[in-house]
Amino acid sequence: MDTAQVLNALAQASLFELYRLSAAIDQQLRDPQRLQAIKNALRVGQTVEYFVAAENRTISARIEKLQRTHVDVIHLSDGTPWRIPDYMLNVHGVQTRLPHTPAQGLSRQALSAGDWVGFVDQHRVEWAGAVQNL
Repeated sequence: MDTAQVLNALAQASLFELYRLSAAIDQQLRDPQRLQAIKNALRVGQTVEYFVAAENRTISARIEKLQRTHVDVIHLSDGTPWRIPDYMLNVHGVQTRLPHTPAQGLSRQALSAGDWVGFVDQHRVEWAGAVQNL
């Protein structure tokens, strides 16, 4: 699926259309057959990646426990435990970075928390730093 193309189409949708799509997506996220397909691909001790929407990035983790609709994981970077829904797992290795058009500048979809960015302000002073929040 071309996610960038879908996002462009969504930008043209009305709020009601977005709400209706949200309801349809929610149904798909809870589809027992889809959830079972994910469960069949998982094992305790397996290293996985999952997508965190608030930070627009993936996190690497190790599966500690499989539950009916959730997975208990330990972050590889800092050892913190998390319980996440099965549908957040990127079991198919889907590309999560979206392309951006430099002429338009960076969009939220092109950045992740922790990314380093830089710019030149109106006084021609260069600034650089890490993205804290999106």
